[in-house]
Order: sequence, then C-alpha cells, then structure tokens
Amino acid sequence: MSDPRFPPELEQEIFIYAIQSRIQDAPNLLLVAKRVRTWLLPIVFKVIIVYHYRFFPVRFDSLSQFREFGIHIRYLLLSAAFQAHQPSSQQRSILKESLDQSPNITNIVVLWFQAPIRLESLTKLSKLTHLAISIDHLVQLIRDVDPSRNRAEGTTLTRPTTSTTVGPALFPNITHLDTLGGHGPTRYWDKHITILAYHFPGLTHIAHVQSASTTLLGLTLEKFEHLRVLVWWKSGGVELKVEEDNALSVRDERIVMIETVWERDWEREARGIGMGMWTLADMVLEERRKAKAG
Repeated sequence: MSDPRFPPELEQEIFIYAIQSRIQDAPNLLLVAKRVRTWLLPIVFKVIIVYHYRFFPVRFDSLSQFREFGIHIRYLLLSAAFQAHQPSSQQRSILKESLDQSPNITNIVVLWFQAPIRLESLTKLSKLTHLAISIDHLVQLIRDVDPSRNRAEGTTLTRPTTSTTVGPALFPNITHLDTLGGHGPTRYWDKHITILAYHFPGLTHIAHVQSASTTLLGLTLEKFEHLRVLVWWKSGGVELKVEEDNALSVRDERIVMIETVWERDWEREARGIGMGMWTLADMVLEERRKAKAG
C-alpha cells in the first residue's frame, strides 16, 4: 500500500499557507508532527506582539526553552497596553534575558514611555535596523548608560564635544527610526536631535508624528547628513495613504506626509501581507525622482 502522505514539499506549502491564513491556529498546528513544527516555528515566531507582560515569555516553561523560539523572532512590538500593567522587577529581568536570547531581531517597537526595556538589551542586538520609540524615552535610556552624558538641562543630552569624552555610537547599524511623538518642549529639540545624530550615524529614514511642528523637520534635515527619507505621519483613516503637501515637498523632496493606522500597518508589513509606512515612503520618493528625471 502506498504512503498516503503528500510529497514533503507540497505538504510544507500547505501547512505554511494554513498558518499564514490563521496565525491563531498555531498552537494546534505545531503539535501535528515534528517536521511540521520545524517548518512552522520560523513563521509563528517571526512577529511577536506583546499586549501584556504576562504574555511574554511566561507562556514558556523556562528561558532555556524560550531560546528555541527566540532565535526565530525578527519583529517585536511592545504595545501601549503594557502601561496599564506595570511589570515587576522579575518581569523586567525576564524581558531582558528574553531579548538576549533573540539575537536575530531586526525591528523593535516600544509604544509606551515606561517600558521595562534596558538600553544594553537593544545595543546588543547587532542585527537591529529598525527602531520605533519616543525621543524622550530614547534619550533617557541613553543618559542612563552614556558616560559622556551632560545633565545640564532637564532630561536632555548634549553631544560630546571633545575627543576625550566621545564614546562609540550606540546604534551604528540602525537605519530606520520612528520617534513616535514624545518630543518634549521645543527648547529640547535641538539637543535631542543632536544626540540622536551622534548615536545613530547610519540613519537613512526618520519619521516624526505630525503633532510636532515643522521646526523639528528642519532640525532633522540639518543634523542627519545621510538622510534619504523623512516621514511626517499622523494616525487616522482606514487605509495607508500619502498626504500631498506641496509646500513641504517643494521645500525638500525627502519629506513625505503619510496617514496610517500605525500598529495595523506595521503588523501587516511585518507578516508580509501588506505595505507599511517605510515602504510607501520609499515608493513615493522613487516616483518623485523619476518625475524629476523625466
């Protein structure tokens, strides 16, 4: 009697399609067979969205078990829903150790200011290229660990000015940064942007929420010499779309105004089922360049 199973390649395609169509079925599908588990783990754990600290990674029996899953994580979003549930010191430690077990993360989103995340956990992620976090939170994290910090004013940090105080850039590999609001008073913006330019020397894409004035856009364009795209975004609507503003785009063609349902569009792009803000902005810039050249 012939083997009733499908050819392995076809069987794999069927299970991958099933998990991509209904990610909520993951717990059951992972139990089908060892070969199916091997196929699906990289897909199931590619994108992790944490709405409550109890969901991550306490669903696993131990951090050693989490290591099996952590290597598959590429996208991690720590939701604003965390803010209503202050993590204990033990949970903060678990989150740090979990990030240490996830060396392949390329994209992290921190959607609330009091996130239980430590800067050293982020700097250890050598493959991290995309970061979304409020300016105030990020600058505070940098102040906590940077030996060359200057506490001269409020919660700001000024750029080191002498070779004896300059330390290495903390995020040389990050190319995309979304500041997610939280810009603080206008008088801090120059210092905030200056220190970010120092610690993020490779940034080519930056996004600011539209609650900030155009002054912040000007400072960003001035400080980041390698900048190719500057997104000015707002939440709203039902679809990801470009808002044309001739005054801003004429001022600098790198500025793109976008309306987005932020978390939804981020997740769609992370899972490969839609377009996110950065991809749309790149498309707009490419169209502008072609129109200019033509």
